[in-house]
Amino acid sequence: MAWYWSDSRQIPPISPPPFRKEPPKRDNPSKLNFNKLLSLYLQTNYTTNDPPFIIRIGERHPKLDSWLKDLKWNTWAYLTAWNPQSIPLSWEENNIRQKGLLIDLQEWPTYSGQGIPDHGHWTPEESFLVLGIPKEEAQLLGKKWGQLAILFGEVGIPADLIWCT
Repeated sequence: MAWYWSDSRQIPPISPPPFRKEPPKRDNPSKLNFNKLLSLYLQTNYTTNDPPFIIRIGERHPKLDSWLKDLKWNTWAYLTAWNPQSIPLSWEENNIRQKGLLIDLQEWPTYSGQGIPDHGHWTPEESFLVLGIPKEEAQLLGKKWGQLAILFGEVGIPADLIWCT
């Protein structure tokens, strides 16, 4: 069993969903408004801290592509463990989930960033740009961590929104 350290505390490995016996209640959990959700995803900047990139769904990203080519990678995914099923959790819960996702991503180069909404619809979500991960594996990790969708890209091709449900 692997353990990792955070804030001087020993934290055991986790499997999602942590700490909740059942998800928070939605008014109608079986009916997410697909068009509203898609609109919110499209109105978000998916950023990285270092190197600094801004990724948008449906757009090409020549600087990101050039960087990927220099590193000999052809694909990437943008993943988070925050706010599963688009249900806001506390910072503490989200942070623990994100650390668990990072453990799952150990075999790929990973760069931190945030998903930042254009109009402040929600608090920016901590995220990772993951290099070289296969699309199917990224989608499975998105599903494992309760995400409705992830971003996936290939050099020279616009960033794509991939549904996990």
